[in-house]
Amino acid sequence: MSIPEEIVEEFKHLLEEVKFNLIDHIFLSKEEDLTKFQKQNIQKAVSILEKNIVGEVKYFGGNTDKNADQFNEFVEKLNQTVNSDQYEPHNEELRKLIKTYVKTLKELIEKTCYAIIPVKEMPWKDILFRTVPRISIEEGTIQLFDDLISFYGEIDTLISKTTIYGKIKNEKPLFAPVMGEIELDIDITRENIERSTKKIYNFTYINALIKALETKSTQNHLMRYHEGYQRHGEPICDFLMNQNDLMTSMNNLLSGIESGRLSSKAVVCAIAYPEKENNRTIVLTLDEREASDKFEKCFESVLRLSAACYEVPKADMISSTPMGAQQPAARQGQTMQTPAGQEMKVWTAEELAQQAKEREAAGLPDGVEAWSEEDLQQLAQQRNRGIPEGMEVWSEEELQELAKKRQGGGLDIPEWKPDEDMLECPNCGYTLRSDWSECPICNTPVGDVNSQHPPISPDSESETRIEPETDPEAETESKDVPMEPEPSKSEEESDQKD
Repeated sequence: MSIPEEIVEEFKHLLEEVKFNLIDHIFLSKEEDLTKFQKQNIQKAVSILEKNIVGEVKYFGGNTDKNADQFNEFVEKLNQTVNSDQYEPHNEELRKLIKTYVKTLKELIEKTCYAIIPVKEMPWKDILFRTVPRISIEEGTIQLFDDLISFYGEIDTLISKTTIYGKIKNEKPLFAPVMGEIELDIDITRENIERSTKKIYNFTYINALIKALETKSTQNHLMRYHEGYQRHGEPICDFLMNQNDLMTSMNNLLSGIESGRLSSKAVVCAIAYPEKENNRTIVLTLDEREASDKFEKCFESVLRLSAACYEVPKADMISSTPMGAQQPAARQGQTMQTPAGQEMKVWTAEELAQQAKEREAAGLPDGVEAWSEEDLQQLAQQRNRGIPEGMEVWSEEELQELAKKRQGGGLDIPEWKPDEDMLECPNCGYTLRSDWSECPICNTPVGDVNSQHPPISPDSESETRIEPETDPEAETESKDVPMEPEPSKSEEESDQKD
């Protein structure tokens, strides 16, 4: 059934509003009470560890009949919520989606199971196996994927940083550190998970951890270490990636990208998650191949990763930054030595938090001016009323004039007009200054020029001869040293007769 994307987004929002708690439908069961799918998966997982099992295996399976009333309440709440004004425009389409989703959700419950398997001569006291069916509401369809499985256990050692293993399209797989905390979509108080309790046995907690591996924020840790740190620099990750047998085993895990379930660029297939309150580490791997050998592949990867976590560099051997391993920084007490040999003080997170509190209590240092929100609003109003001091202002005419200059290539060439104080020599046409007594070219007296050519009025429409501008220095020289006048025609004729 093809569904418009707009309605799909509304339906996802509806499911966020009406939460479904899967743990309410998972029960401790006898093996014979499990569904066929549950029994087949658990038997294949247990058969791998048959020679190392010590004690009774505990089986847990999803069942829609044992808690049918609560499931019906969830469905009824969905139908009531979709009748609200918020979902009114697509009420009919959403009701059809609810019907399809409820049917798929029942199938998911019946395909969900897990087992607690006590073992000997292993890195863990108990190894847990579970199926991880997923409902996908993408590209206009509701689909159930039931090939995903997981092995996980708790090892008696604490690694210094949460470490994930994943795959990126067209790149080699890698281990990467989580720079911060994994975001778990779970209310620890509501689920009654005490600090002293082993979270490995809490289905809801592990379910939230697995879901967190598919979030964009967790995938970004993988991409950041690949692109920003060139896949190198975190001591734990460097150590794990240098273990050839481990990397070969981890590379055998089939990811959601390779199976076609996910369309993202990166996917996380495994995690080593430290529990600082218990000084232990949860190690979990995922595989979703269809072939039956996925049980062996998935178990081998969690076994090798758990064993390697006992050997990774400890917190007192490495610095607190991902790239710290690249620096030969030897920490001595409360100082750290840089590659240049300088000693720098080191603060813990608690010390930094304490200093921040002290600054807040002390207030601002002397001489530092502070503005309240009212002050800032008043300043903004003052700026809006007038023009700030020092800011140049242009009139509309000036802006138009600037625009004309830009259109002319930035050249400000004024229109040429004849100088009212300057005359032309009637004999040679040379422009004469008002203080000249005679033409420097032909020695014609200026008085004769004035009598023959009165000053040009501004309103004169007669054509004016445009002369090129002359160099003032050249004009000065010509005034001081009169040029030899050209001979007249009568003089030339007399010379020829002689």
